[in-house]
Amino acid sequence: MNTHRIALPRRVPGSLLVGFLALGLAGCGSKKATVTGVVTTKVGPVVGGTVVYVSAEEGGLGGGVATTNEEGKYTITSAHPGLMKVYVSPPSSGGPSMPVFAGGRQPSNGPPKDSGAPEGLGKMPAKKVSKPTDIPKQYTDLKSTPLTFELKPGNQENNLELK
Repeated sequence: MNTHRIALPRRVPGSLLVGFLALGLAGCGSKKATVTGVVTTKVGPVVGGTVVYVSAEEGGLGGGVATTNEEGKYTITSAHPGLMKVYVSPPSSGGPSMPVFAGGRQPSNGPPKDSGAPEGLGKMPAKKVSKPTDIPKQYTDLKSTPLTFELKPGNQENNLELK
């Protein structure tokens, strides 16, 4: 029985090995950029606002949109880093509306007065948050916003203090 053997070189030239390694690693790096931050005004955090990042370069790619949470925090991930213009759209309303019952009554957020429960049980403490009118107008429009940010690959922070 004939056995065929394939002759393999005992050593692979170093430059060839480095070339293969470079090709293999070229697709491994991610250029995604993630930016987190908190949006505040002189009154407090902007709750329910829309943070928008748009490429500052004509025809540029990238950017993103996020809605701020109860603490004014936002996170945006973009596949195209670069110089961004940033603006903040105010919440569409001043907050959630309470239902109104027949006769114009609104529901209570605490226990009934004659229940024997301690005063204030179930009530949330008042928290200062920004209203739509608290955001200075210059920050609410792409053309007038003075805010810019260099979005780089990886994670970064950009807190927005709107004064």
